[in-house]
Amino acid sequence: MKGETFILLAGFDLIDLAKKYLPWKPTDEQMKRNPDWPGFLFKERFLKVLQYWRFDDSIPFDFYSVLRQFYPDPIPFSLLFSYSELNDVKNIKWIGDLADKWLMDIFSGESFYKRNKEYFTKSEVKYFLVCDWVKSNGTRLKMCDFSDLIDHFFNTKIRVNNLYLPLDVFQVFRDCFAHQVVIEYFKFLCNNKKYIKSKEEEIRNFCVFLRKQYIDNGQDFDFENMTLQKLKRLSDEWYVSNMFRDRIINFDHKIVQDYIIFICKKVSRFRDKEEEIRDILDFLRTEYINNGQDFSFENMTWQELKRLSDEWHFENEWGGDPYSRNYLNTKWEKSSIKDFSYKKDRKAWTIKEITTGESLYEEGEKMHHCVFSYAGDCIKGYCCIFSVSCKSGEDDSGNRIATVEISKNRELVQVRGPCNASIDNETAEIIKIWAVENKIDCGNYLSNRNRFYGQVA
Repeated sequence: MKGETFILLAGFDLIDLAKKYLPWKPTDEQMKRNPDWPGFLFKERFLKVLQYWRFDDSIPFDFYSVLRQFYPDPIPFSLLFSYSELNDVKNIKWIGDLADKWLMDIFSGESFYKRNKEYFTKSEVKYFLVCDWVKSNGTRLKMCDFSDLIDHFFNTKIRVNNLYLPLDVFQVFRDCFAHQVVIEYFKFLCNNKKYIKSKEEEIRNFCVFLRKQYIDNGQDFDFENMTLQKLKRLSDEWYVSNMFRDRIINFDHKIVQDYIIFICKKVSRFRDKEEEIRDILDFLRTEYINNGQDFSFENMTWQELKRLSDEWHFENEWGGDPYSRNYLNTKWEKSSIKDFSYKKDRKAWTIKEITTGESLYEEGEKMHHCVFSYAGDCIKGYCCIFSVSCKSGEDDSGNRIATVEISKNRELVQVRGPCNASIDNETAEIIKIWAVENKIDCGNYLSNRNRFYGQVA
C-alpha cells in the first residue's frame, strides 16, 4: 500500500489492523533470537504485498471489515478491489492509483464531488459512494453491487442517467474507463438518451470507433455540436475505410472514397455485408481504377451495384486481368502462418496455405468462386489464402469446405464456403482455434455471423 494511504486508513482507529499487517518489528526480534525462524518468509511476503496491497485478496476484505466497524460513512468495496487475477501490471497500477486517490478524497473530509468534477456529476457521486453496511445472513457483509471498480463506475453512469444499456457495451473502455473521451462520451449519451433507445449495437460501434481511432492514438474528440447522426457517419466511414486499407494500394482514389460514402449512405446493416462489399471493391479496382476509368455512383442503388459486380465476377473467372493466365505457373513464398490439423468426433480438419497459381486456380474451380483473382495480391504479399478441408468417418478424401483470406497484418479478412456461401458454426470454431494459435486477429468477423449460422453439428 502507498504510505500515505495506509496512514490515512490507520488514522481512523485502525491501529490493530496496522499491527497485524506491519509485522516486521516483532519478526526482526524473533529472527535475532532464532535465524532459522520461518518468519523470514512471512516478512518477505508482506513487504512485497504492501508495495501493492491489492494483490493479496485477504487485505481488501479485512480493511473493509474494519472500516465497516469504525468508519462513520459507507465506502464502496470496489475501491478496495483486488487485481490478483489480472496480468497487465500497467493497467493494474493505473486503476489502483485512481482508486487510491478516490479513497484519500473520501478520508480527507472534503467534498468528494469538488475533488472529482472531471469524473462525476453530483448525482453520480451520490450513487457511486452509496453501499450497504448491513450484515446479510448474520455473517457476510452485504456490500455494493460490484466488487470491480470499473463495473461499478460504468453502472453508476448507466443507472443514474437512465441509459438502459448493458455493461458489456462499454467493455472496450475497461483499461481506460476514466479517460476524458470516455467521460465526455457518457455526457453525450445522456444528452441524447431519448434517441438511443434500441440502438445498443450502434452505441457499441461508437465505443470501438472512439477507442481505436482517438484514445489509442492519443487524440481528443470534440463532442460539441455533435449529433448521433454525425457520430454514426464518422464511425461508419472509419469502419469501411479499415475494411479497404489493406486491400487496395490506391486507397485515396476518388472511386474508393466515393464508394465508402455510398456504402455509409445507402447500404443498411453494411457490417453484415462485408463479403459483398469487398467483392464490389475488387470489381471497381480491376475494371475501373486499374484501367484509369471513371465510375459514377450517382443514382446508383446497392442492388444495381451488386448486380454489376456479380455479373463481372461471373464473366471473369480469371479476375478480369489479361495477364492472369501467367499466374498459373507462378509460385510465391509461404507466410509465417502455420498450417493446421485438428481432430474431433471422428472428423479431421486441415487448414493449408496455397502458394502456387495452379493450386489457387484449383481452389476457385472446386469452390466455385473467384479466389484466383487474388493471385497478384498473394505474390506481392498483400494477403495469403488458406484452404480448409474436412474428412469424416472412413472417407479418406478431404472435402473442401472453406477458403480463408488473411491480410499481411495477420487480420482475418474473409471466409467463404462453396459458391461464396456462409460457413457454419462448426467450421467457424475450427478456424478460430487455428487463428488463436497463429495470433490472427479475427475481430468480430466470425462472432458477428452467429446470428445466421446453423447449429454446430
